[in-house]
Amino acid sequence: MNTRPKEWLRASVGSFLGLLICTLICREVFGSSVALHLMGPVAASAVILFAVSSGALAQPWPVIGGYLTSTAVALIVTHYFGYSPLSASLAVGLSLGAMCVLRCLHPPGAALALCLVLADTELSGMGLQVFYPVMLNAICLLIAALLYNNITGVRYPKLHLVTAVRATDDPAPQQRVGITSADLDLALADIGEFVDVTHEELEEIVRATEKYALRRSMGDITASQIMSRDLRSEEHTSELQSPVRS
Repeated sequence: MNTRPKEWLRASVGSFLGLLICTLICREVFGSSVALHLMGPVAASAVILFAVSSGALAQPWPVIGGYLTSTAVALIVTHYFGYSPLSASLAVGLSLGAMCVLRCLHPPGAALALCLVLADTELSGMGLQVFYPVMLNAICLLIAALLYNNITGVRYPKLHLVTAVRATDDPAPQQRVGITSADLDLALADIGEFVDVTHEELEEIVRATEKYALRRSMGDITASQIMSRDLRSEEHTSELQSPVRS
């Protein structure tokens, strides 16, 4: 955890404000019972969006897509299997698989599916209309994260920005040596497991690591460290011979 107490405080305040705003708005529109029942997944999403906003799971599509997918899965499961611990567990497993297929993995989405299957009568009786409070929470939380993170100096969402326009088709200097984007793809394919970081963010970390490693190995070397102090000299003389004339 290479973070500072200042960042802990920033994320804590952001999570508090984000959850409070979402709950108050949802309560005004859909009532206290619906808002309170959905607070659990929203709280988990708030931790991800404000504490680890650079992760791949915290980007807008995983939040929106994860909530949509999990809600749809929960409605299908309850339609065919009713409301029970078995159907709740099934909804969690199916929502995870569906989010992976749609590239919108967001852990609180599985918690949302669980809440909807084990919901009280007021929430479970909404049918398809349950999408409205769910997506209201997702959108409000995203807007809060967008405003708060950027105001407090954290770029969100993590988009790959091109900082300079090159007038040549040659690769950028940093791409001619060291790792390339293709190298990262191959490395991630070898791992084959979930890595909660965007491709661009991971590339920045690796390149920064290369920079500091090079600075450590080369930047602190002085001439006095590599030159010999015990110098030895030798004189060499040669006699000049006059050319022979015939």
